[in-house]
Amino acid sequence: MDVLGSLGELSSPVVSAFALFPLVAIFYQFGWKQSLIAAVVVLMTRVVVVRYFPHLNPESIEIFIGMVMLLGIAITHDLRHRDENDIDASGLSVFEERTSRIIKNLPYIAIVGALIAAVCQYEDFRRQ
Repeated sequence: MDVLGSLGELSSPVVSAFALFPLVAIFYQFGWKQSLIAAVVVLMTRVVVVRYFPHLNPESIEIFIGMVMLLGIAITHDLRHRDENDIDASGLSVFEERTSRIIKNLPYIAIVGALIAAVCQYEDFRRQ
């Protein structure tokens, strides 16, 4: 019984959907024009990878290019609007709040990680 192979096939549409997250972030933060440009670049990258590099996973390259585009657009936007914006410290409180929530739930996260490790050591998951 090959459970891991089936799980790998199950994750294929999920990985494809993850490639959209950088494009959605660009759309929400920087507008439709920047998002359209990024979408065209990501789509052309997929075409090139599928055609010329069939041994590579095109979804992973899409995610990588999308993240590079998101970072590039964000850095360019910040450099252009550096003088207009004052430093806003309200984001720090959100970061502290989320960090404290993660730290508070750390024992539960550790238990779930231990259970996943124990299940992965089970004989049926290792059999091929």
